[in-house]
Amino acid sequence: MHGRHSDDGDAQSDAIQEATRNDELRRLERAERAAAESTILMAAKIISPMICRRYEDGYDWCIEQVRRSRDRRSRLAVLKIIFEI
Repeated sequence: MHGRHSDDGDAQSDAIQEATRNDELRRLERAERAAAESTILMAAKIISPMICRRYEDGYDWCIEQVRRSRDRRSRLAVLKIIFEI
């Protein structure tokens, strides 16, 4: 009986995940993430020549700082610091 209850819970969990996989909020979250990433990359392109003599080195530095950050807020904080240079 206990195994059956667990299976019901798994089925319910699967149903919830399926229902929320492509709901409106999830689509909005993906769109916002894509816009933020696009903005970060554009900012890196703009400021790269100001950070290093070679554009490629500056761009690589910017991208590495973003990769090291743990979440989007940290990425934006890195960009704020970069813009203050």
